[in-house]
Amino acid sequence: MKFNFLDPLSSQVVILRETSQGLLSVGRAPSCEVVIPARYSSVSSLHATIRPLGDAAEIIDGDS
Repeated sequence: MKFNFLDPLSSQVVILRETSQGLLSVGRAPSCEVVIPARYSSVSSLHATIRPLGDAAEIIDGDS
């Protein structure tokens, strides 16, 4: 499954990730698979996790 992450200000694709299985962590922490730039201060260090489910995906809130 392919994931495109868009910059909310420009609507440009800024991050592209592809995975066939497993979880994708999203946040500002360098350990995340998808690292969000620090300028988006409303995003926490582990903001969410994305779990592919066939042709769909589940977004799990990081409770931040």
